[in-house]
Amino acid sequence: MKSFLKIDGGDFSKEVEDEPEIIENNFLARGFGDSIAWVTFEDGLEQIKKSDKLMLLLIHKTWCGSCKALKPKLAASKEFAQMSRHFVMVNTEDEEEPKGSQFIVDGEYIPRVLFLNPEGKVIDEIWNEGTKHPHVKYYYSGPQECMLTKLK
Repeated sequence: MKSFLKIDGGDFSKEVEDEPEIIENNFLARGFGDSIAWVTFEDGLEQIKKSDKLMLLLIHKTWCGSCKALKPKLAASKEFAQMSRHFVMVNTEDEEEPKGSQFIVDGEYIPRVLFLNPEGKVIDEIWNEGTKHPHVKYYYSGPQECMLTKLK
């Protein structure tokens, strides 16, 4: 199985032999994928400082229709779960959304998917270039869009 993620024009794909395993008591998944090692925002900041990984930050609300539509798509995607192994995965809901202008970038719409560097700063050059909604560059409607994102 391959991930389609691209970095600096190169293929970030990597053969992964095993299927993603279900993580027991994965309460941070919140229906977005029990095979993904979700962590809190604070734990994610610590992990990216100690690793070579970027953070993939999902910002959503429990009442949001678009967020509810995204949830089963991410949860069902084995490819997205495989890709998640290359990132520190953070799933923030409602009041857990990080505060500050760097997390707004081009608006406060939801859901938003942002990538953070090891210093905890949003990398605003990494966005959904294939979006049909260019006024909301960090909106992803499904796992394929996330996996096709070009990491600069």
